[in-house]
Amino acid sequence: MEEEKIIVMKVEKRSQVSVMLQQSLAKHGRLIEARLGLHRKNKGRDEGLVILCTKGKEKDIADLLKTLRKIDGIQVKSITM
Repeated sequence: MEEEKIIVMKVEKRSQVSVMLQQSLAKHGRLIEARLGLHRKNKGRDEGLVILCTKGKEKDIADLLKTLRKIDGIQVKSITM
């Protein structure tokens, strides 16, 4: 079954995890309809926020979430629309 899901990620230590995050997003790129990335340098902390709008098979989006949650330094939340 196809579903739409909003995925929000808080990226800590952005400079350390950005390559792994980008590779993961590229691997699942067919699911991503829109992406917004915010770089937040807050009091010397290297953080970012990434918001994804996804659409695809339930299993494929679950695989994307599983991949993202394996990356140390990223907090992942999702909302099914």
